[in-house]
Amino acid sequence: MKVSGIVAAVAILLLISGCGGKKAVTVEELPQPLQTLIEQDFPGESVAYAMLEKEGLGRKKYEVVLSDGTGIEAGGDGVWKEIKCSHGNSVPVSALPQQIRSYLEAKHPDVSVRKIENSGRGYEVELSNGLEIKFNSDFVVTDYDR
Repeated sequence: MKVSGIVAAVAILLLISGCGGKKAVTVEELPQPLQTLIEQDFPGESVAYAMLEKEGLGRKKYEVVLSDGTGIEAGGDGVWKEIKCSHGNSVPVSALPQQIRSYLEAKHPDVSVRKIENSGRGYEVELSNGLEIKFNSDFVVTDYDR
């Protein structure tokens, strides 16, 4: 009895952990939405490296770093979860959801976006002036933070 309980516990742990790991992938192995984002919104940049990380319960996550240092994280479907620019670069306006783009153009026209996160429940935007703005999934501002 004890052995079968231990075997069951190990099996459950392996299932939860997904026997994950990271592996390098080529641009061609990235999901199409992620390839399209890179081609359309970062046309002058090449992929410095791309990684596929397998998480628990069969979930996948992609991590991409572009030649200018921009980091992109995406889910297994290739839809971005985070875009973070460095070295004074900005997230291209074309990569922002239209509602956020319109809000920023109206309220903060002279600043750029350094980072944007999509949690699935909303967005968090970090601006070049240090301001962070949170939007819910309906694109209503829920918080300003310095």
